[in-house]
Amino acid sequence: MYLDYKCMEPGEKLIHLNVNGDYVSFVPTVAKVKRCSMMYCISGNMRCLATGKRKKTVKVEAYSMTQGKQCLELEVEEDVACKCQKCQAHTCPNDNMDFNRSTCKCECTQQFIDQCRAKVNQGTHMYDKENCRCMCNEPKVDCGRRMWNPNTCRCMD
Repeated sequence: MYLDYKCMEPGEKLIHLNVNGDYVSFVPTVAKVKRCSMMYCISGNMRCLATGKRKKTVKVEAYSMTQGKQCLELEVEEDVACKCQKCQAHTCPNDNMDFNRSTCKCECTQQFIDQCRAKVNQGTHMYDKENCRCMCNEPKVDCGRRMWNPNTCRCMD
């Protein structure tokens, strides 16, 4: 047990926040949370993994062109307990992810990152690293008889 002392409590980590909707800016853009991934186990085939989690509320000030300045509450997840465990490969939640044995978690594929980065550079999308999603900057609009295309963030004919 002495060798695992660094994995008894989660360490602090800054994570990027995402605000959904038609907000053009918000502060803060990061939040401090506790994560087991910041700690380590002495044994090479073991990883410091969460054995308990909780939701934490973060207050942000967001600005919308239509609604002005608003105070919002975002929920983020943080770890409350950790334990050195063998890394178990598992199926990732979507096709944009691969399981990384060295970090013992699902991560965005390089192909997905490159494709999303191109859309972000066009100014139409934003990159959600946590969930490996490339989302439209603008909220979905009513297209009438046409169909909304999340790849182009426009209505299709």
